[in-house]
Amino acid sequence: MQEALKAARVDELSTPTLGDGESYDALLADRTSFEDFNADAYFNGKGFGFVKLQQLMVEHLMGAAASSIRCVVRDRSQASERSGRARHPLVTRGTHMALVAGVDSSTQSCKIVIRDAATGAVVRRGRASHPEGTEVAPAAWWTALREAIADGGGLADVSAISVAGQQHGMVALDAEGNVIRDALLWNDTRSADAARDLIAEVGAEEYARRVGVVPVASFTASKLRWLRDAEPENARRVAAVALPHDWLTWRLRGYGPAGDSPLGPDLSQLTTDRSDASGTAYWSAERGEYDTELFELALGHSAVLPRVLAPGETAGTTPEGVVVGAGAGDNAGAALGLGAVSGDVIVSIGTSGTVFAVTDTPARDASGTVAGFGVRGRRVPSAHRNLNAARILDAVARLLDVDHAALGELALDAEPGANGLVLQPYFEGERTPNLPNATATLFGMTLSSATR
Repeated sequence: MQEALKAARVDELSTPTLGDGESYDALLADRTSFEDFNADAYFNGKGFGFVKLQQLMVEHLMGAAASSIRCVVRDRSQASERSGRARHPLVTRGTHMALVAGVDSSTQSCKIVIRDAATGAVVRRGRASHPEGTEVAPAAWWTALREAIADGGGLADVSAISVAGQQHGMVALDAEGNVIRDALLWNDTRSADAARDLIAEVGAEEYARRVGVVPVASFTASKLRWLRDAEPENARRVAAVALPHDWLTWRLRGYGPAGDSPLGPDLSQLTTDRSDASGTAYWSAERGEYDTELFELALGHSAVLPRVLAPGETAGTTPEGVVVGAGAGDNAGAALGLGAVSGDVIVSIGTSGTVFAVTDTPARDASGTVAGFGVRGRRVPSAHRNLNAARILDAVARLLDVDHAALGELALDAEPGANGLVLQPYFEGERTPNLPNATATLFGMTLSSATR
């Protein structure tokens, strides 16, 4: 190896030749000189191990922090990925600080945080809003993602990016990569009857055994059955089904409808991860595979499904060469970020409310109260979810004409138990308990309740 490195003149990377008036900073900032370099031809001609040699070079240039990022040199003349490996530009992000970006494409907004990969320190942030509603055009997510990236200072110096997203939403694509209709989100309850039909046809026990969940209105399978029954013409056009984070990852990598993407509508390039696939009701976290029979039962025919990436596997790169990670469902991303291990219980209050515990054994709850999702290897977080959570606080704050800080002060000033006043907050139906058509109720009121 030492002879190979010497022959490749790797030692010279630390002492580039400078012309009159040039500086090291200017040299590293000049992207074109590196992007035009045909690294494949150079290194393959030397006969060295391609990926390993480039990794050593990147570590030499960027320091040990780069070793945590899977990299290969990008040859500008070859846009496609080779052998499924992620491709990454050498030195175009040539600083000693390797930066990585995490995206949260949630129900209400898109947020991006860019961090130093070595220390975890936040370098900058960006944000953009999503439209309200339970039925949203995916193009709005794509616009928000690009706006959030711009608000966060762009990706020019970022080495890798990954997207976590709201789960379960149905993104139906035709053979040309076009979105067939607005996506139905996890909190859209019109598919409640479809969920009941699927349970009647398969059985709750059988669903729990095969895929670890029992259909409710939230799950993708229920939405596909609704599409089959309510919009049969649209259902017949479906060539592929993706989830929100799957679709955004696909778009980030340059795929999409012809004329609106550099790489076009290659549906075979759709990818997902174990956690998001678990929320479809047609993928088994225990077996690590799609249950195509359940999928076809829901939609009425077969279609392309995203390839489920293994833990640590990358989806590919952006057209500019930024490595794109597998991503995750939002709550699974939270569990990973918190470093949750078997036995930990986490409460998450966002647009939905979630209580989940990390276990080493799959969940098979035929009542549907607990859903078993897969994340790393065979470790499965079991989730109990409510449709109504943080938006209750938003609604009550608007009603009382206060901000969230003032709402908190009012709550602290109130007597414990509120003298019997109870808000049953099923503003958008409910998932647990499974009451998709329920509405909110305020009861136990007295005249003393009409004060602040």
